[in-house]
Amino acid sequence: MSATGATNTVDFQNPIGTNAASRTIQVDNGTASTDAILSGAISGTGGIIKTGAGLVSLTATNTNTGITTINAGVLSVATIGNGGPTGSLSQASNIAGNLVLGGGTLQYTGATASTDRSYTLTNATTSFIEITTAGTTLTISGASANNTGGLTKIGPGTLTLSGNNLHTGTTTVSAGTLKLGAADRIANTSALVVDGTFDMNGFSETVASLAGAGTVTSSAAGTLTYFGR
Repeated sequence: MSATGATNTVDFQNPIGTNAASRTIQVDNGTASTDAILSGAISGTGGIIKTGAGLVSLTATNTNTGITTINAGVLSVATIGNGGPTGSLSQASNIAGNLVLGGGTLQYTGATASTDRSYTLTNATTSFIEITTAGTTLTISGASANNTGGLTKIGPGTLTLSGNNLHTGTTTVSAGTLKLGAADRIANTSALVVDGTFDMNGFSETVASLAGAGTVTSSAAGTLTYFGR
């Protein structure tokens, strides 16, 4: 499935069956803020692979149980939910291999919520999680897999990491707030770059290095250790 020449938003309203295969959704970046909407429900045991620089919004209640992969561009959802129940981001379980960020952006546009979904950051890539609304918090209690990929938080909202994130690539706060939900939620081999706000939330954290022109804050005592300091 692809949309490469549209100047307005394309709405795919028909249901999409994946059977046991993954479906590639290639959408390039057009002039509309949302390049494509998938309002037809996705079903089956397969997954979807997002490619192309455009933004695709999933608005249906999807029941497919395969892997969701974001290799380029933006995959946007207003609800994430836990792994297992139906939702915009599929009915797949919460294991890290079922949500793969391979250099693209997972965009969350909904209200304050939490999810137990774990995720994988593909080796040697930098992927993005965007919280689009200031004052909104998305809490992820799932963990990132032990890969060399990096994670960048963008958007004005808050992303809270409550799971044990094992990725060793750079963790960057480009905009908004990245908040700890417990102590040592970022691998101590991951470099931390703060150009937005890093909220320690009263917990301690150890990272490989610290850089950036942003703010490190905490509501209570907590220690940020880097380079052994």
